[in-house]
Amino acid sequence: MVDFDYYTNTYLGSAIPETAFEGAIQQASRALSRFKRLYQVTAPRDGEKLALCAMAERIHAENCRPRDAVSTTLGHVKVQYSQKRRSLERQLYDQARLYLDIYRGVRGC
Repeated sequence: MVDFDYYTNTYLGSAIPETAFEGAIQQASRALSRFKRLYQVTAPRDGEKLALCAMAERIHAENCRPRDAVSTTLGHVKVQYSQKRRSLERQLYDQARLYLDIYRGVRGC
């Protein structure tokens, strides 16, 4: 598992505060485990740790933004979100691919 020291000093991350890091890295670890069950994943040296950091940053960013709502009204203020957002899983997959080799084809016998 990646710790906050690795995130800040090796990955050079600064987007996640220390108080939110543990939850984000655990969620990233669960997502990477799922990718490993579904696909053939190989990692160059430190690739898995770097991928976890990138995925944790994406998770933290997702947790900090307003929830998807088509429209809502509070008093006289109406808020609308018309921008379509890719699923979090797809975003995490894209982050993991920056550091890992992920083969999604058919596995051999």
